[in-house]
Amino acid sequence: MSCVLGGNDVTRVGPDAGKPQVSLAQSVANLRRLRRIGGAAGGRVGMTPVPVLEERVTASPTFHYSQVTWSNSDVVALYERLR
Repeated sequence: MSCVLGGNDVTRVGPDAGKPQVSLAQSVANLRRLRRIGGAAGGRVGMTPVPVLEERVTASPTFHYSQVTWSNSDVVALYERLR
């Protein structure tokens, strides 16, 4: 079983989003809890979001209209904490 989690946590929403939707500490706590539950159920693989091409996210009409963005610094911080 594989599971990719954390993408929504590191999403920034709004025209002046100064931070991700979920704090790094809360994301780590949530994902560790899910890892324990998944391990008990036979889960074997957990993955964090992969880095994005920020210039493509910024240029995307869909992301612009939705006022959604991602920052590689948020993605990398989550990865580093869970590693």
